[in-house]
Amino acid sequence: MAGRQLCVDGKEHRATPPTGRRHALVRTLSVWVADAHLSFGQAQIGTKTNEKTAIPALLTTLDVAGSEVTLDAIACQSGIVGQVVANGADYVIALKKNAKTLYEQASEHLRARAAYLPAWRSLEKGHGRGVRRTVRICQDLALLEACADWPGLRTLVLVETERHTSKGITHV
Repeated sequence: MAGRQLCVDGKEHRATPPTGRRHALVRTLSVWVADAHLSFGQAQIGTKTNEKTAIPALLTTLDVAGSEVTLDAIACQSGIVGQVVANGADYVIALKKNAKTLYEQASEHLRARAAYLPAWRSLEKGHGRGVRRTVRICQDLALLEACADWPGLRTLVLVETERHTSKGITHV
């Protein structure tokens, strides 16, 4: 799978939660090959666990060397990305507040340098709203102590969203 984008994502299957229960009985983790439009691997997520434990188990069974693995924020853990790097792949991962130290340092670092970073902007209109996105990248991570705990971390991306609706403007 070298040179491919591998999208790792978990799903709860609709219509499987028992009455009164929050989570579905059937939950799976898939590795999707983006350009080939096919599933490269799949595993069932155990009943008393979640994606965080299923991802390392599935990645050990697949040859991901030379690929780019994309993961959502639930997998934002240094151990998981460390395994991706150890298997010879690069990663793109959503960083949210679940990785508190890195999130706080990265947010402060990016916002302080935002005016000096390369920026790409897009504007979308439709469905009664307008959305402006500004994407900035930063590869100067030398001052971020938390980066030392994240193997292979080379770039941070900041996405700022401004949504205009009839109710006003929101910033994310």
